[in-house]
Amino acid sequence: MTGDVTYFNGVEVGRERWDGVRSYRVPAKLLRKGKNVIAVRLLSEWGNGRLGDEASDPYLHSADNQVRISLKGQWKYIEPSDAPAIEYWTKMELGNDRHPQLYDLSADPSEKNNVAKQHPEVVRELSELLESVKTR
Repeated sequence: MTGDVTYFNGVEVGRERWDGVRSYRVPAKLLRKGKNVIAVRLLSEWGNGRLGDEASDPYLHSADNQVRISLKGQWKYIEPSDAPAIEYWTKMELGNDRHPQLYDLSADPSEKNNVAKQHPEVVRELSELLESVKTR
């Protein structure tokens, strides 16, 4: 079983929880001149935690199949937080840090190496994107 919640420019346009092709309509009023952002939160309940296989990664495509966008993203950004890094009772790591965190999931899928200092332009872009979504 897989699932998703899909956003277009920060507005939810669809969600499903089943295996198969999804089709979501994006209202014209959400389109912006220039750059638009599609964000997809994926859920995999398979044992290996992946969607698809190595031969067919998840992707989005336009209704006419002329545009194909891979969902195999490279970056994971976590904004700075003053919240505790460790949960007091369970001692579970919460992922919070006072500094921005950026992980290159293509090279570091276990998120061991924060590369935010090496890629300030990516941190800036993802931080601005996150803020634009949060302020709606």
